Order: sequence, then C-alpha cells, then structure tokens
Amino acid sequence: MVDRDSDGQASRPASIVEWTELERGDGGVDHLGMRVAGERAYGELVDFTTTVTWRPRYLSYLCWSLQRSRPDFGGGAEAQRFDRGSWRERLKHRDYVVTAASLAVARDAGRIAGSIKLNVALDAIRADPAASLRVSSDHLTADTGSLGIYLGILRALGLVVTAKSIDVPTASGAVLARCFEASLARTGAAVALDADVVPRSDLERIGETCGLSRLAATAGEVAEVASEQRAIRESIVAPEWLFCGRGPHAPRVLSIGMFLAIFRLYGRTVSLDEFRATVLLDAARVDGVVRPFELPPVYDEARARWRTYQAHAYATYALEALLGAVLAHAFEASEGREGTRYGALIERLLRGVEQTAAYHPELTSACSRD
Repeated sequence: MVDRDSDGQASRPASIVEWTELERGDGGVDHLGMRVAGERAYGELVDFTTTVTWRPRYLSYLCWSLQRSRPDFGGGAEAQRFDRGSWRERLKHRDYVVTAASLAVARDAGRIAGSIKLNVALDAIRADPAASLRVSSDHLTADTGSLGIYLGILRALGLVVTAKSIDVPTASGAVLARCFEASLARTGAAVALDADVVPRSDLERIGETCGLSRLAATAGEVAEVASEQRAIRESIVAPEWLFCGRGPHAPRVLSIGMFLAIFRLYGRTVSLDEFRATVLLDAARVDGVVRPFELPPVYDEARARWRTYQAHAYATYALEALLGAVLAHAFEASEGREGTRYGALIERLLRGVEQTAAYHPELTSACSRD
C-alpha cells in the first residue's frame, strides 16, 4: 500500500489509500497479529487442552497405541532395523479403526478427528449388519493421525516424551495405556485394531465401550472404563495438587476450579458469552437474579489473569471488526478505481457509526464529526 497525492506523486499527509496488489488465497486468521498473545495467555492457564483437543479419551488411547508400537532399542541391530515409516503407519492404522468404531455407534459425535471421511466410508456399510470395513489411513493428512493433534498436550501433561526421535509414553502415560487396554479387553475385539478388514459388529463392540465420545457414558456401566476415567482425571489434576494453589500446576488447577464454580453458580452448562461475562463482572444473572461469583482468595491471581485474557479477546474482536469495516468501505468507495481517498473513506465510516449509534445517545455524542 502506497500513499500518493492527486497527481500520482508520493506525499505526506496522504490523501489516497491505494492498493497496489490484491492478495488471494486463504492466508491466516490473525490479521492484526493480536491473537497470538491471547493464545499464549490461554495456553498458560489451560495447559491441559487446546481449542482442538476436546476428547480426553484420546490421552489414554494414544498412550496405549504408542506403548503398543514402542520399539525395543536394546541392541544396535534392532535399532538399525527399526522402520520409522512403518511405526507411523501402524499408529495411523489404529487411529482409523478407533475413529471408525467411535462413529459406528455415534455418527454425529463431534470433535472426533477424521470424522468427515470416515462417516462416508461407514455410510456404505451401515445398512448391512454383516458388512466389514476395509481399513485405510486417509482420514487425516497428518502422518501419525490424531497424535499430531494431541501430542502437544500429551507432552505438557508429562504423558509422552521423545526418545530416539520417536514419541513414547512416560511412566504416567503407561498407566493410562494399561487402563485403555483393560477397557479394550472388555470388548473381546481388541485384535481388530491391527486388522486390515474389520467387521461392522466388531466396530460397534469397540465403539460402545471404547468410543472416543463414550468415556463418561460408559464409566457408570463398566468398571474398567471407570478406572480409565479416573486415571485420565488424575493425569490432569493429581489429588495432591488440590489444596495448595501454588506451584507450576496452580494455573491449571485454579482454572478448572473456576470452571466448576461457574457451572455450580448457573446450575447447568454455560455458554461462552456467559463464561466471559461472569469472569469479567464477578457476577452472573441466573433466572433473572444477579448472583455474585465468589471464590477464596487463593483464586485472586488466576481470576486477574482470566480477566486480562478476556479483555484482550474483546479488544481483538473490536479491532478486527473495525478493520473489516474499513476494508469494506474502502472497496465500496473506490467505485472500481485504484485507491480510495481518505476523506471518502472517513465519511462512509462515520455515516455507518452514526446510523448504528442512533439508539445510543452517548455514543452519538462521542462520535461527533468534530
């Protein structure tokens, strides 16, 4: 973007905004470079999950799959023979089967990686109870399947480390692996996870007990799954951390405590807007009654960090909306010509603000043209 006067010469102050090149393609979503700061703050407060890691059962399942694929590097010859490509293929092969099993019993279960392609494959056999599914590995582009999505939090939780350039479970990860293996054994179809063709009936047996979206539902029915659920919870928040509110795990523990307290305040699951308002205002309107959001003093630092995060998020949204409005008016005001005069652009922006502010006298006064 260059600044030119009406004769085409560079000038200060500029009178025309001229777009010298139209960028095409997807690009990014952080157009102002502000979201990365919010993501960093969010990541420090909620280090046990991300915006794409919604299913905690992936933690136990992936630890099991990594443990099952773990090579023995005891001897030099064995290390030389290890085929890293085959290792990745086996991980993705099992990932395909577990994803298919999960969707076989809950087609519309959300937040399962690879569900779009696998539902297409499953739809072809749903009508035939005797049908089988040929296992592929094209449900995700990542060469290790869902491990590529969840590896960051597996490491953050101390469940996985890298050894000799491959990912292996730690002692804590091995505990989760054994728990998932026990749940899988209850299905009587564990061998299906390494098969090339899996009967639909086996997919459903695995999905009912070990489906990625079935952890909470099955924990009340199967003892092994209840143990698995408990182990996953303790890998995120160990019991000995609950009463201190200090140390490296404090932001995680106190953030979870805040979430639970907000759920208790509303008496139900809350929306994102309700969560944000409660964090910022220290109160909530529930059934027409304003209720204070009160927590012990140990939460003060965590609450202050959450308020800062939310304020930053609102500022980011506001400035991104302003950028969108500027660009929309700039292209509209250009009327097919190169460049947009600042005067015309400002005139259009102010007109839009004044029309929007008609119902807000204070805003109308504050946005006077003077």
